Formats: sequence, C-alpha cells, structure tokens
Amino acid sequence: MKKLLASTVVLLSLGFSANAEPIPEYPQLYAGPTNAPNGTISYTSIIGGTNGYRSSLSGHNVENGKVTKVFTCKSMQDTECAKANVIIYKSVLGMCSGTTSTDCISSFNAIDSNGNTFPGKLLPSVFSEKDGSFEGSRQQNIPSGGQSPLVNIPGAPHAFGTTYLPVVIVTGGGDNRNFYPLQDLAVRLYAVKVVQGQFNFTPSTMDLNASDYNNPFAVNWYGSDTRCVENDSTNCIVPTELPINFRFSITFKTSIPIPGWMHGQVVDPSIQIASTGSDYLTTIAAKPILNPMISVTVPIENLSADFLRPYQYLQFASQTNCDKSSFPMDLSTCQYTEVINDYGQRDFDEFLKWLSYANDTAFINPARWDVVLDPKYKNIGNCAIPENQVGGMVSTNAPMYLAGPPAWNPNNLTLDYKVAAPHYLSDKSINQGSYDLAINSKLARCLYKFTNAPISASLTIQSIEGKNQIATTVVRESNGFLYLSAKGFTFSSPVLSVKLFGEPIPEPVVQPTPTPSPTESTQPVVTLTSQPTPKVVVTKKPVIVKSVTCINGKNSKVFKGSTCPKGWKPKK
Repeated sequence: MKKLLASTVVLLSLGFSANAEPIPEYPQLYAGPTNAPNGTISYTSIIGGTNGYRSSLSGHNVENGKVTKVFTCKSMQDTECAKANVIIYKSVLGMCSGTTSTDCISSFNAIDSNGNTFPGKLLPSVFSEKDGSFEGSRQQNIPSGGQSPLVNIPGAPHAFGTTYLPVVIVTGGGDNRNFYPLQDLAVRLYAVKVVQGQFNFTPSTMDLNASDYNNPFAVNWYGSDTRCVENDSTNCIVPTELPINFRFSITFKTSIPIPGWMHGQVVDPSIQIASTGSDYLTTIAAKPILNPMISVTVPIENLSADFLRPYQYLQFASQTNCDKSSFPMDLSTCQYTEVINDYGQRDFDEFLKWLSYANDTAFINPARWDVVLDPKYKNIGNCAIPENQVGGMVSTNAPMYLAGPPAWNPNNLTLDYKVAAPHYLSDKSINQGSYDLAINSKLARCLYKFTNAPISASLTIQSIEGKNQIATTVVRESNGFLYLSAKGFTFSSPVLSVKLFGEPIPEPVVQPTPTPSPTESTQPVVTLTSQPTPKVVVTKKPVIVKSVTCINGKNSKVFKGSTCPKGWKPKK
C-alpha cells in the first residue's frame, strides 16, 4: 500500500472579523515572513502544524490512484465509511470522564522545583460547533476522537493566567479493512487564554485534482486562524510562553498500543508505559525547553546556481507569483518561502545550508513542550524494540535533528545522534546545548549483551570541526528505561556518541569430560585377566604289533601275526 494520503486542503477563510479582540503574535506560530519581495527565498526552521486540532474520521473513494470523493463519518458503522477504499483517522484525545474511559487524557499536572504537584482541573469547553468527534473501533485499531481539553492549574501561572491546552493526537489509517495501522502520535502543550469575538470558522474544501492518498492530515475540515491554536466562530485559543520552571506530566489512555520511538523538544523527560486490562496507559513528564529558530530572507542573486537548483523544480503552496508552467522556474519573478516540515536527512542538510545565511544566530527562541512518536521504528541494530512498547526517546533543544533512534555504530559500539542549531540565541548569548536519551533497558542490554547489572555510560560530543567537547552528563535507570542527560555543549552541528558500560553476559565455556577415578566398593570386584590360548598336545597311542614264535624241527623263528606259517608250529 502507498504511504498514507496527500491531499491539498484549501482553507476558505483564515482571518478574524473586524470586531475581534486584537490577538498578540506568538513566535511559536510564526510561519515565515509575509511581505518578502519577489526575487527572494525565505527559509524558516519552525515546524508547522500548530493549529487545526480537531478530530476527524474520513473515508476516501479512490479510483486508479486518484481520490474521487472524501467524506467524514461518526463511526465505522456509517454507510460511506463502511464502503470507502481508504480510511484516515485523526483522533484528538479529550479528558477522561464518566462517559469516556478510554482514548482520553486521565491526568495533567504541573510540578514545581520543590517537587510540589499541582493537578489540573477540567474547564468547560468553549466550542459549541460540531467538533468532528467520532466513535472508534478497537477491532480495526481506530481510537475514538474527541476534543482537546482546557485545563486550569492555579499553582502554575503564566503570562496569560493559569489555563493550559494539553494536546494528544493519534493518526493513522490505510486500505486494509480489518486493521488500520498507527501512523503518528503527537503530544504538545500550550499555555493559553481564550479570546472572544466574531471569527471566521468555515469548513475547508478538498482540491481533488491535486489529491492522492498519502497524507494522514489530508482532511482538516475546519479553517483556523494561524494566530490561534484552535478557534470557532466566537472563540480563539491564543498561546503564550510556557513557564520553563515547571515540569509538566501528562497521562493518557488508549485503546490501541503505541509502539515505536519518541523524539521531541523537551528537557529531562521520563516515560512510563503500562497495560490496564485491554487499554494502554502512557505517562510523559518533562520540562519545556527554549528552542532557537532561524528565519532568513536572501535575494537569489546572493545564492549560487547549485544552491538554487532544488527550489527551481519544487512546487509548494508557499510560492507566490511563481510561474509553474515550465521548469526550471524563474525565481526572479516570484517569492519562495520554505518552512521546514520534517526531521529527515534532506531537512537536516537544508538547515545547515541556511544556517550560515542566518549568521549562526537564532531569530527567536520560544519555549516548547513537544513530543512525537513514530511507529515505523522497530529495532536498533540487530535488536528489536519489545513488542507494543516504546523503544525510547531522544529530546534536545536543537531545532533540527534526525528523527528516530540514534544510529548504532557497530565498530565503536556507540549510539550516534546528529543535532544542529544556531551557535547564538537571539540575544547573541551562547546557545547551550541540551540532549536527553531514554532507552528501553531491555533494548540497551540487547545491543551491548549486558546482564541485568547496573549500567554506566560515557558521552562524546564532537563538533563539526572534529573537536571533542566536555559536557555535564548524568546516567540513571528507572521504570524500565535507562536515562542519559548531557548539558552545556555548544553548536552548530555536533555528533553526540553514547557508549554504555556494564557487566557482559559471560560466554559459555565448553569443559572436557573428566576421566572417572576408581572408587572403593563394599562389593567384591571381579577382575578379568587376559590369558594365552593353551596349546593342545596330541599323544599317539603305541601301535602293538603281534608276533608268534614258531619251530620247525630244531629251528626256531619269530613271525609277525598270531599264527605260524605252513610247516611251522607254535613253540610251546
């Protein structure tokens, strides 16, 4: 099957109406410059996808690889979804309640620096319009979709008050009617306030001519203002800076397992995974982290032909006034804005190219609490991630890294990880690096063939110039995970190599079979001795020859036999 759906969504309207309360700009929702002139390319390292958090269950009719119809459903029992070629779900988890016991957030807390815990209290929803909620199907691996809750934590104030929006989104789907696999899990946290007014809130339409079926986010049925995390026609949820002196913990329950590898932008994370009957309970706790972003606009005459070439052949919605009728495109007559949208090798390489044009300096450094799980990672090296479990998590303050687990280096026996970030923060101070690795203890011991004895680790940080750096490192093991934390190193693009040390499993030794020693016994011992074969001597019996003495006149003579010949008579 193809990788899931890529449909183009056209938002009918994005702006606020004239009588809406002014909305302050929030840097995390910044999506690049809006007034850059033609003949320039803009690059922004901020990951998008921060608005439009609504559940949807959609069916797609596909003919000859082309989407011909898209529709939403309230459950898999709906007629249209029951007949669809492809099903895509986006399940936003609401708060657990008396009527919702699974596919929901069971707790959300803040913990201060003294260890005091402040539990969140659910606030009433501000949205009255249809929210896309749907009933899932445990048998088909589809979790139910609800609405992200607004939560009040009076003990954890921020610039806008004490209201937070914890967001947990599970996405997946496919064309197998019996089982729709998980594609992605995202857990994000926002400090927010609700602004009231009259806002545009309209369903988006699908441009079926530009659709194929490879993107789990193909259907966003609601238009949202890019300055809101979420909105309807009368309410806008506006984010502000997260307080970085609190640790936030979120626990959610799902009807489907959430296996794979986590990555994100938090600091000092911890993970707990448990099964509760037929459900799965996941807890992630971490502190927000300052995440330096770059944003730069460069005239094309200042860029080399090799640098420009990829942009002359790519078609994105961020191209303004570009003539896409022929290639290579003439970029001198249009404006091209590239917003990073992934953590792959191509994105990593592109970030490094633009970093020098940003003078190795951040544009902004907002606080983020952002964790993503990718289920496609099944193993590291030759060791499999335990079934239906999280293999681990890597988190950093770097805006660019390679998603997924660290690469296993069999020659050096190290776990290598690449990160990239500007050397300076927006205020020109040195950007101090942060790196946290949590790895399933069974997986780590499999890689190194260690026993269950305690494990230690070393961390080498090598700069792009090949120089080693020194950082503060901490190693601990808890709840089935081994944790390593490194702080205080510098960027731009170091390689972090972790090497673990422990007690190796001893190699089995084959011992020779010993010769048994003689032992005393109370029983008589019979000893068999080899004797020579005796010679058989045959004694011949003597042959007895009979004779007789005979006389004839005066003559006497012995004759053989028992009788005398004629003329002779036996001597008496």
